[in-house]
Amino acid sequence: MSCGAMGSSPADIRSILEGYCLDKEFIQTINLEFIEGESTITLPDTADITVMAMSLIESEALPADTRIIDIEQNIITLNNMATLTGEYPATIVQYKMISDRWLITTRDYQIKPVVSRMTGLSFEGETRHTEYVSGTGSSILILSRKPIVEVHSINLITNPSNWVFVSPSSVEPIKEEGLLKLKAVLEAWQSYVPAFPRGTRNIKVDYTFGFADVPNEICHAINMLTASQALAQIGTRGGGGSLSVQGYSKGYGERGKYTDIRNELETWSNAILKRYVMSMVGS
Repeated sequence: MSCGAMGSSPADIRSILEGYCLDKEFIQTINLEFIEGESTITLPDTADITVMAMSLIESEALPADTRIIDIEQNIITLNNMATLTGEYPATIVQYKMISDRWLITTRDYQIKPVVSRMTGLSFEGETRHTEYVSGTGSSILILSRKPIVEVHSINLITNPSNWVFVSPSSVEPIKEEGLLKLKAVLEAWQSYVPAFPRGTRNIKVDYTFGFADVPNEICHAINMLTASQALAQIGTRGGGGSLSVQGYSKGYGERGKYTDIRNELETWSNAILKRYVMSMVGS
């Protein structure tokens, strides 16, 4: 099971935060002219609505989870193309506390890079990559990215103009962990011990890594971490780390009023990601 190469939608994050002040605000339902295969729509001059980027727009003439990605005067551009031609009612949906733009930006530019650095996972689909790896003197080679999809070539750098090519068939990829293991003795390298020669970036590996589709559990972990950041943002808007009225005061601690639920979300997400954390193999 997977949630797609691009991950999940803001609605999946909101489902975690249900009941935490993320109220929907239905702006207005209006009739719009759609053209099948077109992703731009002209708003009527009489439309008395405020349109924001990343707002959800719902209509039978549009695919599910269609959003407004650009606005120029009364012309809006969508992330999907219309599936029908003609005039159909459409509802533009926005949110009061946390916008979809905020959720998407936080997820893609804050949470995903941290998770990628922590685990070595890629969320940009399958990518071909060449890197120079330091030999460990053992039968294991540690690559910087995972999961491995395919190893195309492996070369030992012996001097600036001399390369020793090793067939990828001589190596067993441990794909999920981002490791390469020698299957047998490579006489061109070692006479008796199957090992990658120790050195500093002395082995060039050309390989493809990444997910065609991101596993559901990773998407859910990312959503929980994004939800935790959303609660921090909501807490700041709703009174920060303390509440005071006449004759009463309460401190919520350094993490604000949603400390318990934030801790729980982060604990569960870290438990999911733990098995994906970069493997460390001794020399």
